[in-house]
Amino acid sequence: MLRIAICDDDINFCYKLESIILDYMDSISELAEVMVYFSGERLLQEMRNSVGFDIIFLDIELKQINGVQVGIAIRKELNLFLPQIIYVTSFESYAVQLFQNQPFGFVTKPVNEEKIRDIIKEYKRQFDNANVYYEFTTGKNICKVAVKDIYYLNSIARKLVIHTREDEFETYKKLDDFYKLPISKYFIRIHKSFAVNQLHISVYHYDRIKLSNGEELSISRNYRKEVRKELIKL
Repeated sequence: MLRIAICDDDINFCYKLESIILDYMDSISELAEVMVYFSGERLLQEMRNSVGFDIIFLDIELKQINGVQVGIAIRKELNLFLPQIIYVTSFESYAVQLFQNQPFGFVTKPVNEEKIRDIIKEYKRQFDNANVYYEFTTGKNICKVAVKDIYYLNSIARKLVIHTREDEFETYKKLDDFYKLPISKYFIRIHKSFAVNQLHISVYHYDRIKLSNGEELSISRNYRKEVRKELIKL
């Protein structure tokens, strides 16, 4: 499920864009959660409280703090690089100064439905690991969780706990068993009992990492050198 934020002080524009997104996602039989914010302050407040998004449609001409400042706060203050920012503007001349915030694209008003569809398609092409799943048994059930939705895994006794956006799951496996699977390449081991998804690392320190959901996990002394080596490659 894609989590999408729209931040614009034009109420009519927000709801038109929301409708276009939801109609398109419905047409391809996929789910999306769309949150609408009418100020940059409110969006940042939510993100500081660990509300995460895949895509953010962000108006440049916001009042009080504008879209450029919001983008800087997302990238530099919150250290979040996974959310893809789509700047919304009436003036294409803003494009050059906005590249400092690593935008995924630009949308000009009035909104073009085909352009929105193309942006979501391109996002899914580049970032959506919908076809990469971790399949495991929990109780008598077989579960499949998209790798992009897993924050980290940790082993407790004979169980492996899978921490995701929506829930936590347990399966009778060891972390060593998980590392025999091809999907383990998306994860970095930070402790003999913990592995974190590279896609969700937002801040790295020598002895700990912070995930995109706000959680901090310690890096074991024995794994610090290897973690640093792996992160330098990214």
